[in-house]
Amino acid sequence: MNMSQCRSLLMLLLTTGCGEPTSPEPTPPPGRWTGAERIGGTPEAVPSCNITQSPRVGMDAGGGAMAAWLSECAIWTARYLPGQGWTQPQAIAGLLPGAAANWLWEPTLAVSDDGSALVVWATQQNVTEGRQLWARSWQNASGWAAAERVDGLQAGSLEAEYTAAVALDPGGNGLAVWASQGIVAARFVAGRGWADPERIGTAPLFFEYRAVSIDPFGRALVTWVDSGMAVVQRFEPDRGWSLPTRFGPEGEWTFDGPGRVAFDETGRAVLVWRRSRGYRGPFSAWSAVFSNDVWTPLGQVSDADAGRPRVGLDSEGRGLGVWNTINGPSFARFDFPRGWGPTQAVVSAVGAEAEDLAVNPGGDGFIVWRQRFRSLGEEQVLASRYVNDQWEAAQPLDATSNGTGSAAIAVDPCGNAIAVWAEYELGRIRVWANRFETGCR
Repeated sequence: MNMSQCRSLLMLLLTTGCGEPTSPEPTPPPGRWTGAERIGGTPEAVPSCNITQSPRVGMDAGGGAMAAWLSECAIWTARYLPGQGWTQPQAIAGLLPGAAANWLWEPTLAVSDDGSALVVWATQQNVTEGRQLWARSWQNASGWAAAERVDGLQAGSLEAEYTAAVALDPGGNGLAVWASQGIVAARFVAGRGWADPERIGTAPLFFEYRAVSIDPFGRALVTWVDSGMAVVQRFEPDRGWSLPTRFGPEGEWTFDGPGRVAFDETGRAVLVWRRSRGYRGPFSAWSAVFSNDVWTPLGQVSDADAGRPRVGLDSEGRGLGVWNTINGPSFARFDFPRGWGPTQAVVSAVGAEAEDLAVNPGGDGFIVWRQRFRSLGEEQVLASRYVNDQWEAAQPLDATSNGTGSAAIAVDPCGNAIAVWAEYELGRIRVWANRFETGCR
């Protein structure tokens, strides 16, 4: 049963015998969390190697998923197949052979509607050589392609304190963006591989916090912070890179954190960014809108002390912005005719910190957050679905309240969702997942 059939059945159940619709309280579409399951974590082979951290997840249009994480001197992935479950985790990259010293950094992951995937990570052989950027691509028909170095053997140090950003369009074409003596981007073309990297930003005092998003037509917006200034640059497959748009500086106002972008089905975009009056705050969420090839001015959309803002849109340009406050995650609704609504609490709980937001084209929204219990020394992973203009009751996702590190969530067009996180288990850190199932395929 697809989502339209689900909604048609719901309307049938809400009608009287004469066929006239009644007006009861809206009933949430069906769905449930299936329970926590461990998807990654084998006995640690080299105790001094990387601990498990920062799992990522993406879903395709058919409900399949890919998760990626760093653990035990390797980059690992696992696939979720609808009706079959999770595959055994597979190491797709490890330490470079023959080096006196080796380091790996956490991977970034993008999954397209057609099931294609890109995993990008940084590695370094010794303290004198710059960091290298590598990638592997997945196609459902052929599996994993060989690992490729995508930084173009550039001179200078790859700045990998913040990992490369990566995104894919619905057809499996993508972009990776990183910092190396400036902002650098490389395009991935489905069926052909990586193009030569291009330096799209010069080298100022410092760079930080890169992000990239791609619309349904393959057009991308790349964001980064340049010495406290917000920078956005657009890529179009048939035109290349546009000139950058810069927000600020204005007095003491500075930007930090990644600027996040969401698109609707027409290519209109909403940008959210954290801004502060000086590096010590107070912090607040700001937003600008991209429509008809024009950016609106940035405007403040949250109260003070807002951290890590994120945004998601449905196909018609309605969506959600989420950010953290000292009292837990807050949100505001957005639509293009009216802009931003008032700020409201997702959950009121000191120690609750939102980790990820996902919104699908049909407007199904999910948030995942961590709840720290300082008096008990525990940390719980929770999630909520946004439906009927409100958040459902928080649902604990983990098995032991031993969550650690970051969590991530993705949603498919039918409203099925998958959350992943890292969790302590028997003295080690393992990767866990929980699925929200609607019965729609």
